[in-house]
Amino acid sequence: MSETESKMDDEENKRCRCSRNIVTFTLSYGFSSMVTSALSIYMSSQITTLERQFDLSSGESGIILSCNDIGFLLTVLLFGHFGPRFHIPRLLSMAVILYGISGLLCSLPQFISGFSLQLSDGSPLNSSEDSSKVSLCRLEGNQTTKSCSAEETQKAESVKWVVVYIGICLGIQGVGKSPRSSLGTLFIDNNTDKVKTGLYLGISIAMGMMGPFVALMLGGLFGKIPVDLKYTTMTPEDSRWIGAWWLGFLLFGALSILAAIPLATFPRSLALAPSDNESPTKQIENKNKETCCDMIKSLPRGLYKVVRCAVFDICLAAILCLLFGAMGNTIFGPKYIENQFNVPTWKANVILGVEKLGTGIFGVFLGGYLTSRLRMSRRQCLKMVIILSFLTTALSSLEFIFGCENPPIGGVGGIAVPASVQSCQCEGVPYEAVCGSDGQTFITPCHAGCHNVTENVYSDCRFVSGDQTARPGICDSGCQFLIPYVAVSMVSTLIATMSIMPIYLVFLRSVPDDSRALALSIMSAMVALLVFIPTPIVFGKIYDSTCLLWKYTCGVRGACGLYDIVDMRYRLIALDVGCRGCALVLYMVALCVAVSQDKDQDTDDGNEVVDIGLKPI
Repeated sequence: MSETESKMDDEENKRCRCSRNIVTFTLSYGFSSMVTSALSIYMSSQITTLERQFDLSSGESGIILSCNDIGFLLTVLLFGHFGPRFHIPRLLSMAVILYGISGLLCSLPQFISGFSLQLSDGSPLNSSEDSSKVSLCRLEGNQTTKSCSAEETQKAESVKWVVVYIGICLGIQGVGKSPRSSLGTLFIDNNTDKVKTGLYLGISIAMGMMGPFVALMLGGLFGKIPVDLKYTTMTPEDSRWIGAWWLGFLLFGALSILAAIPLATFPRSLALAPSDNESPTKQIENKNKETCCDMIKSLPRGLYKVVRCAVFDICLAAILCLLFGAMGNTIFGPKYIENQFNVPTWKANVILGVEKLGTGIFGVFLGGYLTSRLRMSRRQCLKMVIILSFLTTALSSLEFIFGCENPPIGGVGGIAVPASVQSCQCEGVPYEAVCGSDGQTFITPCHAGCHNVTENVYSDCRFVSGDQTARPGICDSGCQFLIPYVAVSMVSTLIATMSIMPIYLVFLRSVPDDSRALALSIMSAMVALLVFIPTPIVFGKIYDSTCLLWKYTCGVRGACGLYDIVDMRYRLIALDVGCRGCALVLYMVALCVAVSQDKDQDTDDGNEVVDIGLKPI
């Protein structure tokens, strides 16, 4: 090789080393976190749509969401213990690819079921009978009283295949999520100055926080598109409307696979990485000398070293309490806004997305900047977390007030309908709320006495005054608390996300350096086991317990049609505020323990005998 070619190769290698630094890794890792977190939250944004299409209860939706963290829990400790011994960027890249594949698979139920909305002529593609006409008042008897065939009844009673299928896909997604938090954080902490760890972690987490915003905004956009991408006379305000939920899974699945490519190009350890005692490369080389048996034997010792750290244990308990209460607003956030304030599913997603956009991202970045700029110690981080937790608990309490009352619906909650409605023979008519032109809501067009329907406008409604017309949906109750609720939630989200980086640093600084990745894996595993797995099921059951009207198919209960929104609000907010209060108390206990430990360490340092090297004469 000539000298000129050698110089060109050296320059090319130098350019590659310059482009593969901690900044570019942070941006690549942050982008992959944004896409994968968007894929996770997108499922939550489509809960109501999936319940409508596949006739699921909130409890069944919760089981689906829990499967994600079952796969995560089965593998997170393995990645946390063995992952640092391997090529971390490539492991992260493979995990993101697995994430993308699971996202693509989640879209298949739509292609298998071939579900469609009603066509422009009023006939549904999936049925031989127009459900709008089935719900009309018929003096000779309603057609819904016909019995189901044995095959239809057996199908309705069987376990819904979509619960099993999407549950498996989310389990695969959970495996791909396992190495993200522990190994990504460790790689950044190993390859930068300790005082800058908070800044770079803040950047990556802030980018990851953009994922929920993107997911919710696109979820709102796709929610306005018919599920079959065909023209229909239905509107998104119709209770039967189903949006194109599957488009998001195709989009985010493909983006995840693309986001994995840059991560795979980074080396095992970055050039010019700082070193306290020994470089990350040297540490990895030492770990690679261990045999498989040595690595397995070291796992119990590593677990013991972490769990004996009192501050880590107390802060972990606080995080568990905090997240358990907050997950209801995260997982079922769009569902809560949709039912509490009577807005369409797509609009609920947009509202929640706007709420999380600036506040969440700015809060995480500001928290990381403050911890890095002020060079906060562990005690200072805990003090900051206590102050922020107190503020969020107080703000969350205001949400008891900012909610709506149950709308008056004829035929529900003791609200009477005319006695002559019995002549319409509405027994067995499925729930389909309609709003009369006089502002009165009825549970079905039949209860409103409607005899005709044209392009989703019901007419000749005997029990509706005025022009005797009605439209699908619940009438506006005049509730004015949506804007105050969103405003308080935005401020609360800003303050809460500011505490993410300080508590992360408390975890990192409360365990031995060689156990940081395992400590973060233990934290992730405990959060998955005690929070992410049970909370979707628990909150799903809470939603089901507030249901007033259920939808039935061949005598088998399906999705909920109408909720008691007052009872829903009190139960969910009470659980959230109670858990935040417990977390605040635990943070105070952790601060007391940290102060005591630091005093003991200072005392031990002062009592050390210093050898000044004097020799006998």
